[in-house]
Amino acid sequence: MKTAECLGIFWSSKDPATGNVCQDEVSGLIFYGYWSQGFSSEFANRLAAFEAIWQGRAQFNPRLWEDASLSDLSVEVRILAWPSDSEWPSLIERSLAWFVSLGATIAWCGTEYSSPSIEVFSLDDEQWAGSVYAAYSNATGLLLGSGLSADYRELEAVELNHAYKAAFGLV
Repeated sequence: MKTAECLGIFWSSKDPATGNVCQDEVSGLIFYGYWSQGFSSEFANRLAAFEAIWQGRAQFNPRLWEDASLSDLSVEVRILAWPSDSEWPSLIERSLAWFVSLGATIAWCGTEYSSPSIEVFSLDDEQWAGSVYAAYSNATGLLLGSGLSADYRELEAVELNHAYKAAFGLV
């Protein structure tokens, strides 16, 4: 299947008539940022710069995480309008680079099946490995699984391991 058909998340919405909250599967990605040090919850207040990257083509839901093995901040992105194939890699790169520009050691994104755990980069733990569509750090730049109209591909274990080691200076 093509990448655009595979990128999905569950999005919560409130029914205005009943007030009930339901979850719908929608086009989207979840972006994660992991800080080795220096994270501040105030970064969530800088979301306007992240939103500007998407130029009105998405809705956003930020989330703070609290655990040493989890990303510190994630942003669910519901895609309302797809960019062109040529714009896609830059859009993903700029979104991930936003986290790194605020001091994140590494940033990644994936579908609903991705994890906020830094363990997604581990070759040793099959429980967490995989489900990463793209990753970014200053050391590696963008690692992207597939183009928007190409057959969907996540990053492979060897790519994830390289990204982790490079970002943390273990290479």
